[in-house]
Amino acid sequence: MICVQTRHTKAFLRAQINASDRNDAPGIDQMLRDSLYRPVHVNTLASQKRRDSLRARSSFK
Repeated sequence: MICVQTRHTKAFLRAQINASDRNDAPGIDQMLRDSLYRPVHVNTLASQKRRDSLRARSSFK
């Protein structure tokens, strides 16, 4: 699975003449086929849970 940067995708799709959900799907498909995307790193679920518990703990101090 590849997670793409939403701002880059939004800018790519904004260049289309008719921006709609129906036209966005082929636009995203074209962007992925042509490798015109910027992949982003997503933390693991365990890492996200650890960060959330540390945030919650620090907010009670």
